[in-house]
Amino acid sequence: MDMKTRPTKSDIIAAVKKIGEEISVVHVNDVDVNARFPIETISALKEHLVLSAGVPEEFGGCGMTVTELGHLCRVLARYCSSSAMVMGMHFIKVQTIVHFSQEKSELQEYLMRIVREQRLVASVTSEEGIGGNMRTSIAAINKTGKRFQLVKKSSCLSYGAYADDLLITCRNTEESASSDQAVVIAIGDDFSVEQTGIWDSLGMRGTCSAPFIITVDAENHRILHDDFAYVASRTMLPETHIIWANIWLGIALEAGSRARKLLQSKARKAPGKLPMNATDLAKLEVHLDRFRDTIRCISEDYERAHASDDDDYLTSMRFSIKINALKINASEMSAEICTKAMAICGFAGYLNNTPFTIGRLLRDSLSAAPMIGNGRLYEANATHLMITKGEI
Repeated sequence: MDMKTRPTKSDIIAAVKKIGEEISVVHVNDVDVNARFPIETISALKEHLVLSAGVPEEFGGCGMTVTELGHLCRVLARYCSSSAMVMGMHFIKVQTIVHFSQEKSELQEYLMRIVREQRLVASVTSEEGIGGNMRTSIAAINKTGKRFQLVKKSSCLSYGAYADDLLITCRNTEESASSDQAVVIAIGDDFSVEQTGIWDSLGMRGTCSAPFIITVDAENHRILHDDFAYVASRTMLPETHIIWANIWLGIALEAGSRARKLLQSKARKAPGKLPMNATDLAKLEVHLDRFRDTIRCISEDYERAHASDDDDYLTSMRFSIKINALKINASEMSAEICTKAMAICGFAGYLNNTPFTIGRLLRDSLSAAPMIGNGRLYEANATHLMITKGEI
């Protein structure tokens, strides 16, 4: 790649907004109705080198932080939630690879491939038989000399039929306990996938998150890290919660915007008279401000610790409670805001064929609660709170 052509951060932000306005919004209804992959948007993101936005500058990327990547997801989510979800999940995986690429030449070379080829990376953490607990695996690494083999039955692999590469959780060996996990990267010809079901969901339909069987045969250096508990607490979980919180905020912002535009149109027809539900709109804006501030506060906290390699804090129960709370708050606020926006819009928000429709936004926001289930996170925080001393 010619480094002179590398886009700036401003270029990337402008490109994502333009793609949302001119491409995503054109195809969003078809993507949703037919539960199809948003190929037009993802192709445009690749064309504008957005998929390597988080890759460090020394490897050809833009070096965007998780806060900046979250902003991109927030912007795109206003036009097409599914497109933002695909982009966000890809960013999370790339950021994990970035963090663990230090002094690993193979991973650094791979990051440069992401820049050159705009490779789309997906995550294989779900698995049949583990009940949605990403800290448990059944599939295991089987080493044979300099290579290893792995077969994993994923219960939900987002854009699995479209991903170029996969980041996969599994047990370290066939004798390992279910919680003794590693994370491996499968690139190109390292793996094959077989779809075993369909994706017919209430929301996030364009993510095409069907079940798959993944078969891997790769060299041992594809084992990214042999302690997934550390990988998860150090980068993957916090950045997952921050990125997804921004996606859900983008959905909520669009719902609020549609409610505001509807009431503004009513206000123009009756000058000097406050439309019905106008005070509800004002209350909605308070919720949106609280949502923004919650994300900003936790993101700044994480980035300070991440930049200083404060492993003690990032792997602590104190931080775990905070980052879990971000996910819970964001998922609950997004659905609540969309519901309130629909109430403000009335039937104009309830119907699917008006400029003020909230239906798809609400359905997509409802995916937030079961994703890394809120009940599981509440239970984890409750356990931490029983033994944590001092202020949280």
